[in-house]
This record gives sequence, C-alpha cells and structure tokens, in this order.
Amino acid sequence: MFCLYLRFPFLLLNCHYSLETVLYIKTVRDNLDKAVECYQLALSVKPNFSQSLNNLGVVYTVQGKMDAAASMIEKAIVANPTYAEAYNNLVSQTTCREASVPS
Repeated sequence: MFCLYLRFPFLLLNCHYSLETVLYIKTVRDNLDKAVECYQLALSVKPNFSQSLNNLGVVYTVQGKMDAAASMIEKAIVANPTYAEAYNNLVSQTTCREASVPS
C-alpha cells in the first residue's frame, strides 16, 4: 500500500516529507529489501532528495553493503550540503566499515 504513493506521485504533489515518513516507517518496521526497492522508486521520482538518499545509505549499511551505503550518503551530502544527519551517518558508516575489517 505504501508504494501506491510512489506509483502515483501526483497523490503527494510536493509532500515529499510525507513520502519520506512512509518509507522510513517501512524501513524500521518491515523488510529491508522492500525498503530498498521503495527508496529506489522514490529516487526515480526525485533523484536528488537528500533524505531518501541518506536513508537508503543507512539501509545499505545495515545490510552490510558498505560501498553502496557510502555512495548514497555522499550523494545526500552533495544534494544538500547542510544536511547534518547525512554527515553523521557517513561517519557512522565509516566506523561500521572499519569495525568489520579484521585487523
């Protein structure tokens, strides 16, 4: 049901924060693979939406896809250079990456 808004974006018009809320709830409560699919669909509607880029990066981090995670979070920063949460997530993602590399 939540992907309905992605398939018919005119339902939201410029309410991207509402869309982002729906996607975030999906990420937290449900299947991460489905969340990735929906974030990608959202980005096909608005490719430079920093919150979707950032949150997709967070999902990729949780999935252990560190290169893809860094790429998405960096794109979020490029899209919105004042987006502090993306900078914080990039640091966290880098820390996760370093912690997972055997010494």
